[in-house]
Amino acid sequence: GAGGVGRYASELVPALLNEGVSVTAFVSRDLPRPVAEAAWAGEVDWVRFPVAAVGSPVHLVVELVAIPPIARRRGIDLVHGPVSLVPPFAPGVATVSTLHDLTWWHYRDAMPRHSRAVQRTLTPLCVRRADRVITGAETARDDIVRTLGLDPGKVRVVPHGAPEGQTIEP
Repeated sequence: GAGGVGRYASELVPALLNEGVSVTAFVSRDLPRPVAEAAWAGEVDWVRFPVAAVGSPVHLVVELVAIPPIARRRGIDLVHGPVSLVPPFAPGVATVSTLHDLTWWHYRDAMPRHSRAVQRTLTPLCVRRADRVITGAETARDDIVRTLGLDPGKVRVVPHGAPEGQTIEP
């Protein structure tokens, strides 16, 4: 199954739906089959872009430029980027970036060189322009504030955790 950020995103959507939140998901043509076939998938308004999720800068243009006008037309209140990137210019639409940590910033080998260069360029722009940044731990919040120079009041800790009723063994 999905791990890390993929698991975070795939568990966040059904949790939001369970709270009565209407979810529109902007996805690439590479939406993983388990997500598309999940029990909750029929409750999501899927907006599919005919681009690959990775390997081409085209998906970045779609993610950062095309989403805001579509979100405004659809009356979407908030665009959430579960992997740090959100449209830096989204007039009329609130944006929230989840920035899990900056391991890739501090450790060169944590990410391929090209991906790291893109992230080091776009992440600071996106999170500075976001209305809110969330992360899973106080240590990550402190590092994000210090490294990227963000206003501490803009960054909130929302602990990630096991789904209700499940325990995780260390």
